[in-house]
Amino acid sequence: IDSRKRARLLDFGVAGRLSEVGESSGNSGTLGFMAPEQLQGAAVAASDYYALGCTLYALACGSGPFAQCEGLQILAAQAQGQYRPISQVRSDCPPAFAELVEKLLEVEPQSRLSSLQAIAPFLAESRSWRTSSAEA
Repeated sequence: IDSRKRARLLDFGVAGRLSEVGESSGNSGTLGFMAPEQLQGAAVAASDYYALGCTLYALACGSGPFAQCEGLQILAAQAQGQYRPISQVRSDCPPAFAELVEKLLEVEPQSRLSSLQAIAPFLAESRSWRTSSAEA
């Protein structure tokens, strides 16, 4: 939050520039927040939305979806989409928010929500929910 009370989202890993075809070679970022395809060295535009899903999960729950894993366990859990559903971690989680996170954490990029227009309705339905981990 800046001095004018505006939220600013900063890159939590190392940003890479996408090529003209929307792909990147290389896999730089933060383990546990990188999309499965990014871990294989083939980031696409939908990879950023996966990271958004991980970030929303962490903001709501106090830790990321793969925080219970270590090292190579993280890679396996991400590749198989194995994480504790947010609604099990936060019983007060609105169904729309839980669904949003699930759709952002889809393993296959083509199945993932990947536009702000697609995300907006889920956020609008969850607008009144306070996500402070202190309330969990």
